[in-house]
Parts: sequence; structure tokens; C-alpha cells
Amino acid sequence: MREVSFPQMEVGVFRCIQQASVGLDPGINAEIVVPTLLAAEPYMIGALATECNRYMREDVIGATDILTVMTSSLKHGYSLPEDPARDYWSTIVADSNSALQSPAFLLADHRIIQKLVQLDEFGVAEDLLWSRLLQWAASTEQKPELVSSLLGSESEGQERKRRRGDESLEPAEPSSHKFLVLREFIQHLRFPLMSKAIFVTEAAKYLSREEERSVTTFHLLGCKPQFSTSERICGPCSRALPISMYTTSDAPHEATRLLHGTATWTCRIKHAATYNQLTFELPKSHLPMIVSALHLTYANPTGDFTSTFQLQAVFGSSRKSSGRPLLTERFPKSNTVWVTGLPPARKWKLEFQTPIESDAKLAGLRVMGIDSQDAWAKSVVDRRASQLFRAPDAAIVEGRS
Repeated sequence: MREVSFPQMEVGVFRCIQQASVGLDPGINAEIVVPTLLAAEPYMIGALATECNRYMREDVIGATDILTVMTSSLKHGYSLPEDPARDYWSTIVADSNSALQSPAFLLADHRIIQKLVQLDEFGVAEDLLWSRLLQWAASTEQKPELVSSLLGSESEGQERKRRRGDESLEPAEPSSHKFLVLREFIQHLRFPLMSKAIFVTEAAKYLSREEERSVTTFHLLGCKPQFSTSERICGPCSRALPISMYTTSDAPHEATRLLHGTATWTCRIKHAATYNQLTFELPKSHLPMIVSALHLTYANPTGDFTSTFQLQAVFGSSRKSSGRPLLTERFPKSNTVWVTGLPPARKWKLEFQTPIESDAKLAGLRVMGIDSQDAWAKSVVDRRASQLFRAPDAAIVEGRS
């Protein structure tokens, strides 16, 4: 019998190959799927390689598994196929806080951390991000392979500064492992957005004197700092939807005029069992949207009054959202009512459910909406593809599907 050897193979990988060879479930998980795939292909274990690829496409869904697989791929010099890589990044962008709080964040390769910190759409609080970065930097002392290339370049850079006598850029703790690791991310962090207490007690000592001074003068004098003051982006922005509109009333042309703000549409109840309804919808080619607000403008209102309405997404959902426009001396002519709880849709029905005085007619209606969080995250990944999928190492192995 010929003896087959598997040099330098992880125990979990060997177990997967062993179980697959006798027709058992190989027991693939996020920690070993990449090295198992890389071992299965040269040994021509086709079924196991196929299962590894399926696992990465379909079973890696949470932030912890995603960060684990991404770190493993970098460790083994394997370039993830683009489709699962896009899905992974979309999941992280859609729920950045879960990624940040994941235990796998503390075990992630520094190249992943760098991309997260640089990403405007990594929508987390700067205080919390800094706290987790400190924990991550501490964990890399026990796992230096996560920052091996980083430590070499940072140490060389610090030595060059010392030789130049550039004292302003000297760290507060010159020999600190944390300092060397965190310097990679300093320029991309938003220190002016941190609470003053966190900045002073936990962050300032990792900055150069000039960097610390720029943040301090920002808070004290309003001077422009060296670091960004823009909030991280947590989700899609609300925008006016390109809707068409029609009504069940006796004056259908008035519904169209509502889009231009020139209508005199009466939205009172016609009688006890029938509401005066408006239906509006997006073009068929448009992606479903979530209605976030209705901006109502009234024609020549008099006095104070309120009206209740219900808004329902048509097709596929029974959920409704209620609102109450309010006209007072403070809001004499227009009112924006924020809407919550509706699913993504292309068509909606609006019903006014309490009478409105006859001389208070609706002149215009603007419908505001946002993408779903998942759709927005995918658009971010599409837009940031060159940043997120840039190969970190020229010697990386291309993924196979």
C-alpha cells in the first residue's frame, strides 16, 4: 500500500480530508475552510473543494465567520472569489456594529482592520472604534502574525524619524507595541469626534505632539484639525422619490397636481365608510424603497387643526404606519411627518382618517424615501470596490470557483 503524506497540514484540515475520503460530512467551519480548499485542490479531492466553495458562498453569513474567513484567506495567501467577497463586505457595511463587537474583530488581520477604519461607511461611534482598536492591538501581542508586515514597516519608519531628530513625531511610549501597531490607522481616525474625556485619557498619548495639539485647539478655539470631522455614515440618506400619483376621488387630475404643489385637493373623509385615498408608486424599473417621510403643503389653511392618516405598502405586507400632520402658528403651511415601520415597496396607499376643515386643502405632497440597509450596503461595496478588493500582496493566490 502506498503511503500518502500531507506535509504542514493543520489538524482540522487533515480531519476534513479524512472524513470526506470515507463519505462522511467533512465538518468544514470558518476557521479551516480556506486551508482545506487549498489542500483539497492539489490532491485532486474535487468533491471536498466543491463543498468548500459552496460553504464560502452560502454558509458564511455572520460577522464573526466573515472576519474569520477573510483573515484566514490573508494568512494563506488566498484571494477570495469576488462574489462571496462582495457579500462579506456588504454584510459588514450593513451592520458595522456587529462586525466591530465580534470576537473575530480582535483576531483580524491588520489589512482588514485598516480597510474598515478607512471606510467612511463603517458606521460606528469613534469612541467605541478606538476602544476596540486598543483591545485588538493588545491581542496582536499574543498573535504577532496578524501584524507581522506592519510591525516591520512601522519600526523602520520610527527609526528613520529618530535618525532625523524629528522629536515632534516621537511616541509617548517609544517601545510600545500598541503604539507601533496603531500608528498605521492614526491618520484615518476621527479624533475630533471622540468625547473629550476618551480623547484625553485613552487616545492622546498615541498621537504626536502636533497631532494632539490640533485636536485640542479644535475643541478650544475651533481651529481646523489634522483629522476628519465628518461623521461616519451609518445608512442611506433620505431623498425625494420619483413617484406617480392617482386618487379614488372625483378629481383625479388633482392628484397629479399634488406632485407640482399646485393642487387644491380635499383630503377629508367623504363618508363614514369611505376614505379619500391617494395611491402613489415608483416606476417599474425602480428598486423598492422604504418611505421615510411625507412632506405635506396646504393651500390657504386657516386656524389650528390636525389630521390622522395611515400609509400602507401595497403588495406583500399588511404593515401600516400612522402619522398626524399638524398645522399651527409655528407650522402655518407645511408639515413633514416622519414615517417608520414600513417594508421596502414600489407602491403605497395613503388614507386620511379624520375630517379636515373644508378650507384646508392639500396643495402638494412630496414623498421621501431611503434604500433598504442591505441595498445601500451593496451599493457602497460596488462604489468602493477598488478600495476593498485591492490585493494586499502581489504573491496572493487567486481564488477558484
